[in-house]
Amino acid sequence: MRPLLLEMTGFAAFRERTVVDFENHELLAFTGPTGAGKSSIIDGIAFALFGSVARYGNEKLIAPIINSQSAEARVRLDFSIGDDRYTAVRVIRRTSTGGASTKEARLEKQDANEVIVLAGTAAEVTAEVEDLLGLSFGQFTKTIVLPQGDFARFLTETAGDRQTLLRRLLGLDVYAAMGAQARRRSKEAGIEAEATKQALGTVDIVTNAALARMTKAADKIEAATVAASETHAELLDALQVQAATTEALNQIDQSMGQLEQIEVPEDARAYENDVAAADNAVADAQALHGKAEEQRVAAAEAVNTLTPAGELETSIALHDRSDELVTSCSELDAEVKKATTASAKADEEVTAIEERLTAAREELESTRIAAGAAGIAATLAIGDDCPVCARVIDELPETHVHDVGRLEDLVSAAEAAAVTSRNAASDAHGQARAAEATAANERQSLAALTEQVAELPTRKQLLALAAKVETATTRLDEAAEAETNATITLAEVMNERAAIGNRAAQLSRNFVEARDGVGALDPPVPSSEDVVENWSELTEWSAAKQKELAAERKELTTKAKADTKALAALEKQLRTTAKPFEIDVDTAPEEVHLALVTKRNEIVATRDDAAFRKKRDADNAARITELEEEALVATELGRLLNAKGFEQWLMSDVMIDLAERATERLHVLSSGAYSLTTDGTDFSVLDHRNADEVRSARTLSGGETFLASLSLALALADSITDMASTAIPPTESVFLDEGFGTLDPETLDVVATAIEELGAAGRLVCIVTHISDLADRLPQHVRVSKGPTGSTITQSPELIEAQG
Repeated sequence: MRPLLLEMTGFAAFRERTVVDFENHELLAFTGPTGAGKSSIIDGIAFALFGSVARYGNEKLIAPIINSQSAEARVRLDFSIGDDRYTAVRVIRRTSTGGASTKEARLEKQDANEVIVLAGTAAEVTAEVEDLLGLSFGQFTKTIVLPQGDFARFLTETAGDRQTLLRRLLGLDVYAAMGAQARRRSKEAGIEAEATKQALGTVDIVTNAALARMTKAADKIEAATVAASETHAELLDALQVQAATTEALNQIDQSMGQLEQIEVPEDARAYENDVAAADNAVADAQALHGKAEEQRVAAAEAVNTLTPAGELETSIALHDRSDELVTSCSELDAEVKKATTASAKADEEVTAIEERLTAAREELESTRIAAGAAGIAATLAIGDDCPVCARVIDELPETHVHDVGRLEDLVSAAEAAAVTSRNAASDAHGQARAAEATAANERQSLAALTEQVAELPTRKQLLALAAKVETATTRLDEAAEAETNATITLAEVMNERAAIGNRAAQLSRNFVEARDGVGALDPPVPSSEDVVENWSELTEWSAAKQKELAAERKELTTKAKADTKALAALEKQLRTTAKPFEIDVDTAPEEVHLALVTKRNEIVATRDDAAFRKKRDADNAARITELEEEALVATELGRLLNAKGFEQWLMSDVMIDLAERATERLHVLSSGAYSLTTDGTDFSVLDHRNADEVRSARTLSGGETFLASLSLALALADSITDMASTAIPPTESVFLDEGFGTLDPETLDVVATAIEELGAAGRLVCIVTHISDLADRLPQHVRVSKGPTGSTITQSPELIEAQG
């Protein structure tokens, strides 16, 4: 038994929940002041297992373990036995009479992913634990847990009590059981021998001659059956071979049909050239695009080194405006001069027109008068008195035509011309004044612009720069356009290449389908990224595979003929073997074989029955002798295996072995002063410092008793597994409670070394001590400290805190 985890609440000095971790430890020291609760940790282990505490002197006394400030005590122990893990839980509560009763008790086993409850009451838990450990509570506290004050009990125990302990501890009860079983067997063997004698006289006897005849017939048909079975097996094998050959031929035909379907698609033949052409086109387009990009970048850099066209255009525009103003001023001066001349001319025209108008008017007036006189004259005749001058008219004046209307028209026209002339003169005056004003403004603008233009390059220089900019810009535009065109061209050829790539994907899918179709023939793994190469490789393999299969088919066809011939020979052989035994051999080979086996079984069964009956008779006779001998042996064994026989001798041998093992430790612990010896029933001490005097173990001092008891306890714990039967689980833990205070420093160091060696052997060793020098020798500590409401535990290595 090896403790893994102890949990206590309201137990002894530990009021609050307290946990002690034993797992993965080999050596543990329980340290702390007197009364702190060190021994209570060991009491907790024993109580969880057996429901008792050894140091109270009464196994039924449990009330004192409840903490004085608690109503109940709860203890849980996780422990292992070999690879099995268990959990024991006990809870006790105070009663109104001052005692305590068990409130809860259970024992569980951890099995894979489930928990199995082994016991559910206090008594059941104790019984189950005793069965698991092979120890009672008292034996447990003498071999595994050695409590304070009881350390030397095993050394000084009476011979009878010590023999009882060793018998249970070593599983020696089996020998007493063997003795009882031997005595029972002696009686049973006698009864069976008498019954066998009576049965032997009531059966028919099988003669040797009859058995020999039956054996000969059985051997003959057995040999024939074996031969027929071999032939039948060969026949079955031949049928399987024939079926396999037929199946192989069918498989070859199917495979060749599949292989004939494999050929490089027409699209794949053109694909390779299309890919090359497309890749060349892509390369050319990429080169063209790269060159166009370089040219565009160079043109852009050239443009960036020149004065911006906008600035040049502005400067040229200033020059142009200056030139325009110069021209405009000249033209305006000419216009002013022209307008002034036109204005003077208009004035002259007005004067001339007005003079002509005056003359026209005068002419019109005189004409009108003349016309009037003519009119009067027309009414006169010679001799008439003149109406004007009253003289007699002696001569009529010449008649003239006076076109007054024409003259009136001329006057009207002259008047209109005069108005037009005057208006034109007025306009000419206005134009002259406007031209003079415009010319003045233009000359003012020209003066301001002349100062601005003076700071600029000449117009010729600006035009030259502008020409360079225009040329560079034109080249940039052309380069950009060329780059755009190259980009478009590249995209187009890339799209064309992608389209061809899609064709490759389809070709690859077709290839995979074709290859998977003949996958059972182990086609070659594609060795290239080029689908056309893979197709070519597959078709070449297909052609070679067809030739290979054709050759195999030819061989299989020949073999099929041989298989048919072999089958016929085997069927004939089977019928020939079966014919001597009156079996119808004209049926199917399977029925012939079955009939032969059936007849063989009948004949062999008859022979075996006879042989059995003959052997039974012989066995019964031998059995009678054997039973009589067994009864004698069992009687003697029962006599020897009584308590005063073999068991006493074995106990004596165990005591001697324990004394020898303990002496090895005691001799070291006592610095050579003492050894243990035994007479087979009790222990004595050899005092080497006093002429090897033999002394009773009870005469040792307190410190000497401790060393002798520790040596014996360690020897018992160290060797119990070797001496015990397989029914007793190995001792995996030892708990030592105090006793170290009686040792001098040198002896204490020797004891500590022995304890360390015991722990190094894979056993958990726990000691209770207040001696710091001894505790410091152990790698892990459980330090118990007193507190106002209960004790506190601090656990290491390097101290893992757990409050109690």
